[in-house]
Amino acid sequence: MKTKMIQTIKKHKYLSLFILIIFLFLFVMIIIRGYHNCQPMLVLKKDVFEVEYGHPISQNPLDYVKINEYKEKKKGPPLKKTKLKLNISLDEENGYPPVGEYNATIQYDTEDKISFKIIVKDSTAPEIISYYQDEIESYEGEKINYEGMFISQDLSESELKLDENNIDYDNAGIYQLLIIAKDIYQNESRKEYQVRVKAKELNLRLHKLHVLETATTTFRPEVKGKAEKIEYSSSDEDIVSIDSRGRLIARKAGRATITAAMGKLTDMCEVTVSQNPYK
Repeated sequence: MKTKMIQTIKKHKYLSLFILIIFLFLFVMIIIRGYHNCQPMLVLKKDVFEVEYGHPISQNPLDYVKINEYKEKKKGPPLKKTKLKLNISLDEENGYPPVGEYNATIQYDTEDKISFKIIVKDSTAPEIISYYQDEIESYEGEKINYEGMFISQDLSESELKLDENNIDYDNAGIYQLLIIAKDIYQNESRKEYQVRVKAKELNLRLHKLHVLETATTTFRPEVKGKAEKIEYSSSDEDIVSIDSRGRLIARKAGRATITAAMGKLTDMCEVTVSQNPYK
């Protein structure tokens, strides 16, 4: 008898414990559901959204908010009753929202409006574009005019600066030209280009010349690099003479060598003078 009572008490105890657990579970679920039902349908993902200048600003509310799943199951998809208002104007020149800070709101049905900010920023450095792929060449004594060789490409206003401090245009060698592009938001890009300064060259253009006695001709040498005074001389003035302007006079039959000198550079022309049958 006593044993049966104990077993009965144990059964009721387990049943009571089971009922209590079910009751607590239902109670917690009611509290959770009630909590979510009290929450708004839409919740901001964050208070401030950043957009890079030149990129479109999203018109999709889901990019800014999370949806209350409990309310969505009860009331259905909220997007049809959601209004997104962006107080943003577009730049007339390029059609993008200008750099700046903008206020925006989003509202579901009759719930309170949610306010947030959209910041359009420019963090992209200008792109340096060159029409020279390998290197830029010059000759000693010639300073290069870089106008039009490089451009700075950027959505924002930018300027281009050239740093030539490491280039010695008076001495042959390979140097580096530094290009700096910076926009009004202090985004900066740098690029180096190779500059090859070549040694000066002197070329008489004519290196073998055949003329008749009494004939005259004038040398017009080609100079690459900064031009200096050219001095002319003849190996035999009796056969061929030449003045300071490069004007040659064939005086009598024979051979002579004309030398042009510009600083340390020289070039020569072998002149053959033949008798003039009409003399």
